[in-house]
Amino acid sequence: MGLAATSATAMAKENGIATLANMIILGKMIKETGAVSFENLLDAMKKVVSAKRSELMDVNIKALESGYNYQG
Repeated sequence: MGLAATSATAMAKENGIATLANMIILGKMIKETGAVSFENLLDAMKKVVSAKRSELMDVNIKALESGYNYQG
């Protein structure tokens, strides 16, 4: 897979989302495995994250995209 937990943690800190290394790893995992599409994951997140907490959606999407687009 190529993305170690330590790399995800460093990426999260560098992107100002230090607590979301798990979402970075999830983004990489769905890219590598094809277990679920990026779009389907976003749709599921929209159903779970309330509109009152939309700022959480934005940072989680940023983390997912970081992992999904990781080229290491």
